[in-house]
Amino acid sequence: MLKKIFSITLFLLAFTLIAQPSNDRCSNANVLSVGDPCTNGTNVGANNDDQNISQCRLGLTTPANRTVYYKFIATTEESSVYLTNVAGGNFLAPFDVSMEIYKGPSCSSLTIAENCTNDATFVTFGSQSETATFATVIGETYTVVVDGSSGFGATPTGTFCIRVENTTTLTSQSCSGARPFCTGSSYTFPLATNTSAESGPNYGCLATKPNPIWYYLKIDQPGNIDINMASDNSQDIDFALWGPFNDLTSSCNLSSLPLDCSYSTATQEEANITNAQRGQYYTLVITNYSNNPTNVTFSQTGGTGTTDCSIVLNCSVQAFTIVPTACANNVHNVSGSITYVNHPSVTSGTLVITDGTISQTINPPFNSPINYTLTGVP
Repeated sequence: MLKKIFSITLFLLAFTLIAQPSNDRCSNANVLSVGDPCTNGTNVGANNDDQNISQCRLGLTTPANRTVYYKFIATTEESSVYLTNVAGGNFLAPFDVSMEIYKGPSCSSLTIAENCTNDATFVTFGSQSETATFATVIGETYTVVVDGSSGFGATPTGTFCIRVENTTTLTSQSCSGARPFCTGSSYTFPLATNTSAESGPNYGCLATKPNPIWYYLKIDQPGNIDINMASDNSQDIDFALWGPFNDLTSSCNLSSLPLDCSYSTATQEEANITNAQRGQYYTLVITNYSNNPTNVTFSQTGGTGTTDCSIVLNCSVQAFTIVPTACANNVHNVSGSITYVNHPSVTSGTLVITDGTISQTINPPFNSPINYTLTGVP
């Protein structure tokens, strides 16, 4: 009798050790929030890669296929995913963690955003880390696929901690590489140190202009716009603002005095645009006078004008439905809805829904979701 009880106990213990993680399917990806503390994770007990998309199969003799999934929504134009505190394996079966990142609103429409990160450092009794830094589109969903490699016939599994941060190190130090700015978002980015601004522009009040970052904006709704800029650790920053320009091509023709400019000792500045008109462009440079490491946050804090966020945010379809009727006389009707984010704020143009033969044209405003009906589809 004691032997039977002992056998049952061993069976239950073994079952606990190989419990399957809930996020080993793309559809069950764990949600990460940008900036949150590190989240503990594991691919121990994970099933084979159900999406068959892992690019990180770099094992010695045992392929990967023990994938787990995470997803996040980007809040800036560059993000970093960190895998830290990685542990697993033993002397005979070392573990090498890896990851790749995909973008897309659903598991059936993923495209590669960042190729496999794998430094071929195998974990035995120590720890390992991996980092992926890549350009992102604000508002888009990104899926992180964590996998591993091993050798000698062992299962490539281990534990780790995962987090996502805004990095935005792809800052532009010349007007020609200026990045778009949307008043619907707050931007935080690190200013450079030990760099200098390009020659050519009329910098107005900026007697010196070290460590610049350039942005441009396009006006949507007319009116005044007030832009606040602040250093997060009380460093001296300055700015200059030019405009208006009729198009983006001419927005770096900066031979005229700036529209607004400040060369004060303040750690917080405000740029003011008066009576901006739809379709006009403005160019903004922010400099780091202190030459000390600092992050700057800037956003619209006043005025009734707005900017055109379509220059920053890509329209992305999140979901759609298709409901066909019964076939009659060799045709049927198809109806449904389309859900999307970051639709263009335009009053002209059309949205065309078609199967290739039958079409429906929808005029603005493009408010999500949109219902459609295609009649007489063969």
